[in-house]
Amino acid sequence: MARPSEKSLDCSVCKGYSAGWIDQVEENIHKLFHSDCDRCSTEAFDDILCDVCRHLRIAHLHLCVDYTLSWLPDIEIGIWREVEERGSRCRFCQFISNTCYAQLQLNPDNNSRARPIKIDLRSKSTIGFWFSLPGIKRHIEIHSWVPSKGVDKMPWRSPYDPCEYPPPPLQGYVDWDKARRWMHTYSRSIASGRPKNLKVIDVVDDQVVHAPTDCEYLALSYVFGGVKTIELPPSRSFKRDNLPATIRDAILACDRLGYRFLWVDQLCINQSNPSEVQEQIAQMNHIYRHATCTLVALEGDDSNHGLPRVTVPQSWQHTVVDIGRITFSNKAPALHKLMDGKRWLTRGWTLQEGYCSSAMLFFTNYGVYYSHSSPGQIESETICEKDSAWILPLDMNYWGTLVQYTERELSYQTDILHAFTAVLQATHGDRTYHGLPLDYIDQAIAWEPDEFSWKSNFIPWKVRDGFPSWSWTSHVGPIRKSTVAAGLAIWAIPESATTVAVCKPSPLDEKALLESEWHEGYSRKIGLLHKLVVAWLGGCVPRPFPIQKEPSYPSVDFTLAHKYPFGFTAYLTTPESLSHGSLLMTLYKRWPTYSSFWHDAFGHLDIQSIFTPRDCGLAYAAPGRILFHGQSAYFYLDTSNLHHSSSTEYNLSIRSRNGSFAGMVTTPEYYSMSIKNGVMEFILMSIGDSYFLYRDRGNESTPDTEVLEKMDSGIMLRVMLINRDPETSVARRVGIGAIALKIWVDAGPQCMDFVRDLGKLDNWIPCSGVALDKPFLERTWEESRRILDINVLGFFLSAQLAAKQMIK
Repeated sequence: MARPSEKSLDCSVCKGYSAGWIDQVEENIHKLFHSDCDRCSTEAFDDILCDVCRHLRIAHLHLCVDYTLSWLPDIEIGIWREVEERGSRCRFCQFISNTCYAQLQLNPDNNSRARPIKIDLRSKSTIGFWFSLPGIKRHIEIHSWVPSKGVDKMPWRSPYDPCEYPPPPLQGYVDWDKARRWMHTYSRSIASGRPKNLKVIDVVDDQVVHAPTDCEYLALSYVFGGVKTIELPPSRSFKRDNLPATIRDAILACDRLGYRFLWVDQLCINQSNPSEVQEQIAQMNHIYRHATCTLVALEGDDSNHGLPRVTVPQSWQHTVVDIGRITFSNKAPALHKLMDGKRWLTRGWTLQEGYCSSAMLFFTNYGVYYSHSSPGQIESETICEKDSAWILPLDMNYWGTLVQYTERELSYQTDILHAFTAVLQATHGDRTYHGLPLDYIDQAIAWEPDEFSWKSNFIPWKVRDGFPSWSWTSHVGPIRKSTVAAGLAIWAIPESATTVAVCKPSPLDEKALLESEWHEGYSRKIGLLHKLVVAWLGGCVPRPFPIQKEPSYPSVDFTLAHKYPFGFTAYLTTPESLSHGSLLMTLYKRWPTYSSFWHDAFGHLDIQSIFTPRDCGLAYAAPGRILFHGQSAYFYLDTSNLHHSSSTEYNLSIRSRNGSFAGMVTTPEYYSMSIKNGVMEFILMSIGDSYFLYRDRGNESTPDTEVLEKMDSGIMLRVMLINRDPETSVARRVGIGAIALKIWVDAGPQCMDFVRDLGKLDNWIPCSGVALDKPFLERTWEESRRILDINVLGFFLSAQLAAKQMIK
């Protein structure tokens, strides 16, 4: 191969490659690019390659180098602009530049031409290269092949050899034979749970019919957009020319794939019949799960776009370049790259359609891609980049799916529950209420708006009207899951004007107590169990402790920093602590599941005595109301920085009656008008963590470092900040926070029952001799202090203290 004949280590290009590497890398790199090779030394490319690409010895890299060498670095060949300029006189630079440009169309970046391009020498049967963005590496694979005739394979190179065949050319239209083979190879039948009263399109007769028993059908997933709703005549027949292009192409695709029936929501659901719409939405998971395959219209912003390469041919082809005996071509993009930035991936409805489908055929400008949940692999019409397996997850997770869903958009905000019904049905069946699973209400109701989601920069946070404030459906924007160890309250939903259903885990549910995503170890669980014991003994659970305990159980004095916060098992190994360890081990065995703990803590309560007929009637009087039974207390909220933050949410300090720091609460900006400078009401939800203490120190006006550190290693309670309407006493969720157990217990909270989003009218205890022109919660700190004549820096009020003051 013609190249610089340098025998010393003075090559400036090689020194640049080896910069930052250690050991013998510099010498090895020099040998890689300058040592003689009998296999490829006769090949010359002086007339078609630039100096940089000649130095690369491309044929030598592909045919002679052991790619398993761990020291092989990424080789930088210049910034994109330089590579593009060299492309006028170098075939390989032109090929790389064109390939980068094609990939950039998927994710535009104005500064890409100033990014460095590097070649990854460790790629298998490719030269993979990437151009670097701040914090991101866009890896692009290049396909290569060389005829096997006359080429001696190295013994170590078998997995890394260039292919012996070029990429198959992409036809102008879909290769229907190949698509049918995929579907027949991976097809599976599902017998149970077939959708009821299902209508489908007969693609032969162009008519909507009732689905024949056990018929095989395809489904369509697409972005309808603002296209006019389709209305069918009583005969339910239609003319294809009157349909949007995407639906029209889907009907043709269904026929070409060998299926007679197709399901499309706009045609198969009578949009003017509310009961039919509700019935079909409720079984959307079954509709897509039982479809043989879902056709996905990945391109376009609405249903007028059509399916690529069904009726209109596409012209994309591989770019090919010959370098000696080796031929290089670019690959079609990976499916997950094609999905990024597409309108289909941002729409709320398409999430559950994708998750519930057993197989999907994606129509793209680069050919069709087939994904099936069973093998977890992606098929494509031509050679494409390696894809990820997350396209069709095998298991649907409520929280993981919900987080993705709230990052998506809806044309109609009233569809927030409808577009998630299939996921709720698949994960929790009918045991949900306004989007929250009833079996795990303690964790679900503690959801938080997610300021750290990148989507928060594009989706303005606002209240979704018509939905209860305690449900995530009321929040327009991304949400996240809160860390909840164990619930300390009872929630119930109204069944009728006189009865309620308690939200509790099923006795058959095997979900573990103190389950945590981040800490699964035994030590962590024992530490959390210790926190739960202390909270129970402190009065946060309304019944006697279920087993006999030692009077000297550690940290029952509720000090802020209990002695053994997380490494409690280390303490249990000391002789004097065997009784404490025995207690925890007994509880660990007694509460193997969340259900066993819940029934120990709350199973003894008489629900009829907790929630009176009046409570039930108030809750049942309007949709979206939920009943709460648990502890409630009032604390002073420091709002000094409320209007000085540019954030989408506020992190505010909670202060006790002596003005000391008690915890923090986070509330969305859109609730800022509901926050009063003074006393506000908090309800106890569950055992929490100290995460809130470090969310945003910038909004804490006088942080007490020592107190914060103690709280970090102490026991924190998850609380909800609520606000009541002064006229109707309607209670609404305002924010989620954390308060130290010690401070909560010292405050002497009162156990209360009330209806969330409605409230009881008799929860207020007026002070004797004072005309209450407005409730305490609306009073400023100064007004409240004058009423109760309490001379303290902060302010705290519970119903118990108010009653004591009245007596005095």
